[in-house]
Amino acid sequence: MVDRKTKRQKQAENTKKRIFEVASKLMEERGFESVTVDDICKIVGIAKGGFYHHFPYKGELIMEIYRNIDSEFIDIIEKLPAEISLRERIIFSNCFIAQVANEKGHEFLREIYKGQLDWGTNFFLSQNRPIYQHIFLNVKKNLEGRDISRFPSAHDITKMLILAARGVIYDWLLDRGSYDIELFMKQTISLLYDGIFKSD
Repeated sequence: MVDRKTKRQKQAENTKKRIFEVASKLMEERGFESVTVDDICKIVGIAKGGFYHHFPYKGELIMEIYRNIDSEFIDIIEKLPAEISLRERIIFSNCFIAQVANEKGHEFLREIYKGQLDWGTNFFLSQNRPIYQHIFLNVKKNLEGRDISRFPSAHDITKMLILAARGVIYDWLLDRGSYDIELFMKQTISLLYDGIFKSD
């Protein structure tokens, strides 16, 4: 496929990428609140207007981190073998969240979680995010052919599973990453899933 982007468009993409890379590094080193737009612009070598052209406000950087994570999640999900069960797909989705937390490290993630309380709440709660959609669609499939009067709605079950995952991450952050979050996430979501969908 031919890349039809203009030189200016490519430069703009490269500038945005550079801003994001520098900001991420600074946030990891100092924490979100301690990093200023001036700090970022000085290292990138742009005026503040250049920053705000790509990121309307500083909190947008946090959402960009999660947009990148969402893109990575989509790529991984598309490569999962077709024979993986609905249960395994749902557990995998939540374990992916734990894996990202582990890779980013608890100190960096603490800063990101603090920022989430002030920036982008609608984004983080959106039912259109890929992880939510993947869990929801698999929960919905699991409810097919069952007596649905016995179960909460597919959206309610999805919310429970995601809330449990957030709770695990929050506890892990409080405990300063002292335990295996991926293993604990798998155990937690497995128990919750099996409790919801246990056989009659």
